[in-house]
Amino acid sequence: MTKLRVAAIGRTEMLYEAALKIRDAGHELVLIATAPASPESTIVPSDFEELARQCGCPFIFAGRFRPDHVDVLRGARADVAITMNWPTMIRHDVTGCFPMGIVNAHGSDLPKFRGNACPNWAILAGEPRIGLSFHFIDPDGLDTGDVVHRDFIANTPDLYIGDVYDWLRHAVPSGFLKALEAVAAPGFVPQKQAEADATRAYPRRAEDGKLDFGSGSEQLLRLVRASSRPFAGSYCFYEKDTLVRVWRATLIELEIRSFAVPGQILFFEGEAPVVMCGDGRALRFDDVSFPDGFELKKSVRARFF
Repeated sequence: MTKLRVAAIGRTEMLYEAALKIRDAGHELVLIATAPASPESTIVPSDFEELARQCGCPFIFAGRFRPDHVDVLRGARADVAITMNWPTMIRHDVTGCFPMGIVNAHGSDLPKFRGNACPNWAILAGEPRIGLSFHFIDPDGLDTGDVVHRDFIANTPDLYIGDVYDWLRHAVPSGFLKALEAVAAPGFVPQKQAEADATRAYPRRAEDGKLDFGSGSEQLLRLVRASSRPFAGSYCFYEKDTLVRVWRATLIELEIRSFAVPGQILFFEGEAPVVMCGDGRALRFDDVSFPDGFELKKSVRARFF
């Protein structure tokens, strides 16, 4: 194995664990840079700072690299850098500090879903699998660099976004190590992205999880799956005024052709309401959250909006 001098740049528990895995594999961490943590992050800047202290390497805390930071990056004499979830574009002055490049972990099968919220959009689009791409940073483009390594998880009908993140927690650290091994291999040639297959994914907000029961049941179920924990959850309103969060659901094929308004409760299976959708099929709400003290009445006259 070729021992590499590696810099870690970015945020998230996954990058932190990748840095540990790379260090434990015998590579040398020579610089760590991080930015203010996102609200859902379980690893904060002080964790990265402590890791830098343990490794005896420089530590940078910033949301954007300044010229003095670039001097520190260059002075670390790293061969290569790994990055994930850095909040701003990484430009030429930074990529030029690393002779073997900067490898980024991106949650899609590039060039599909360049951008943001990529696994969520892949679930919504009904992709057959969710991708994870390790690619070189291209300072002139967004997620356009050559791909070093790929991994996948099947997008089965019962796959929720939380399951994807559970998979990523293991796949990202191990994938970074495989990517570095590939980059260090003699004669390695990364894979060019096929521009003809490129798509762009944009950020999602909590309100994008609103359920429209006039839509088809399959699309509604995808929205539930793509919006579930660790995100805010899909949602609707019981009788227009009571907020309901839907975390898990099941598509129900009705035994008899049924006439009902989309959003109307058709029947209950145990405590779970079965709700009419716009395509004549139904969704069973398997995991829902109601306001404290609210009790759902078992009435087929009731509706969700």
